[in-house]
Amino acid sequence: TFSLVALFTLLSKFAGLARDMIVGHAFGLGIIADSYNFAYSITGTILVLFGGQGGPFHTATFAALTGKRENATAADNSKLVMQMMAWTAIAMGMIALIVYIFAPYIVHIIMPGTVDGSHGYTTAERFIEVIKQVRIMAPLIMIAGLVGIGCGISNTYNEHFWPSIAPAFASGAIITFVLLPHTDGGVALALGTLVGGIGQLAVQIPGMLKARPCFSFDIFTKLQPGMKEYLVMFLPLTFSTSIGTLIGYVDQGFSSGL
Repeated sequence: TFSLVALFTLLSKFAGLARDMIVGHAFGLGIIADSYNFAYSITGTILVLFGGQGGPFHTATFAALTGKRENATAADNSKLVMQMMAWTAIAMGMIALIVYIFAPYIVHIIMPGTVDGSHGYTTAERFIEVIKQVRIMAPLIMIAGLVGIGCGISNTYNEHFWPSIAPAFASGAIITFVLLPHTDGGVALALGTLVGGIGQLAVQIPGMLKARPCFSFDIFTKLQPGMKEYLVMFLPLTFSTSIGTLIGYVDQGFSSGL
């Protein structure tokens, strides 16, 4: 298992390297790539931090399920998994909607600097481009939570292949959209990233099905056994995962005027 996880994690890293090289060759350092970096920091960064293995959703899910796997009935575990997914989808979906609606204000906060056009584009042009890409990639915020839960479920049931190879699907989607004929590079990059996130979620399904999630209305009215532990662990894990990222936004704020 160790060798398998290491191998496919390595392949995913090389896929990411290929993605960066192709994107760099296609767009260089112009407005498309520059805007994408800003837009990705709002949406895609959440997928990387929260949706990956070791993220808060993965860790909290794995911890909650591991303690219940042997001591609870299959029906209880199924309801717990479904409640995790439903509550997370609703909460993260609301955040994604807020980001979509208030994208202009959020973008203004993360890139307050001005560009005078000496690099081929003005502040207004970049501002519009970043907002467009942010809105396309906003669903990644909801997808991040579900991907993280999927990783946790898969690992609980000893399914390691799909979580390890999932990031390669994300890189492959971006490469595909960039190489396909397109009239708007920003839309191609953003759509490729969104489709890649959906792909990361889709490949988690085989592992998630091992928990046999089933829908029941009481997942919205009653905390299932293990859900309290999931929520209690999630909050500090989110804080510890996110705090180191804040320096990136500080750097971005200063560099946005360069």
